[in-house]
Amino acid sequence: MKIPTRFKTSIRRIRDVRKYVGNNRTFRQFVNQYDMVYFGKVNHKDEAQLVRGITMSHSKTDQHYCVGSAYGRDMILLQRSDHLLGAQGSEHENYTWNILAIDLKDNINLPHTYIEGRHRHGVGFYAELSMRERSWVELPPHFIGEYSQKFRKNYVVRMPNYYATVFSSIVTPLVGEQLAHYFGMFDYELFDDTLYVYYLAKVPSLERLDYMVKAGVWLASEVEKSYTNNIR
Repeated sequence: MKIPTRFKTSIRRIRDVRKYVGNNRTFRQFVNQYDMVYFGKVNHKDEAQLVRGITMSHSKTDQHYCVGSAYGRDMILLQRSDHLLGAQGSEHENYTWNILAIDLKDNINLPHTYIEGRHRHGVGFYAELSMRERSWVELPPHFIGEYSQKFRKNYVVRMPNYYATVFSSIVTPLVGEQLAHYFGMFDYELFDDTLYVYYLAKVPSLERLDYMVKAGVWLASEVEKSYTNNIR
C-alpha cells in the first residue's frame, strides 16, 4: 500500500522520536556505568568550548552530552548530526557521529592528524574537509609502508604536509596494527591535547560505546608514550 505524502513526515517524526528515546536510554545507561553526568543538550553558546574537531560546523546538532572521567581520563561523549551537500550539490549527505573526546597530557601539542576508515564518508564531507584543512594531505604509501597490510588497506591518514614525516612517531606501526585489528570500526583525530574517537551510528549500542572508551583510553596512553619517547 502506498503511504500518502502527508503521512510520511509524521511517520519519520515518530521514528526519530523512537530513536531519540532509545538513545536517551542508552546514553543514560552509559553514564551510570561510568559514574558520569548526563546533560542531554547544551546551550549552543557553550558548545564551542566543549567538543570541536573536524565535524564541527554551523549546521551540526549535538545532543546526549555525557561528561566525566573514566580510567583516570577526563572525557566527553556526545552524538553529533549534520547534513552536507553531496556531489554537485544535488543531494544531501546525512551523518550521525558518536564522538568521544579525551583529554591528553597538558601541553602535548600533537600535530593535527586524522585516521579515517576508508569509504565511510561521501564527496560532501571531503569537500568541507578540504576547505577547512587546506594544508592537509593524504599520506602516500611510502610514508606508511612499514605499517601492516590491514592498516594500509582499512585506513587513510591525513595531516598537514609539513608534519607528514612524524606520523610514525605519534602512532607507531605496532599501534597502527593493533588499531586496525581490534578497533577498526572507529575513526580517530588527534589535535593539540585532545583525542577524538568517532563512530558512525544513529542508534549505538551500550557495548559499542563502552568499546569506544576502551579504544580511546588505550590509544591515548600509546600516543602519549610514543610522543614522549620519539618527539620530545
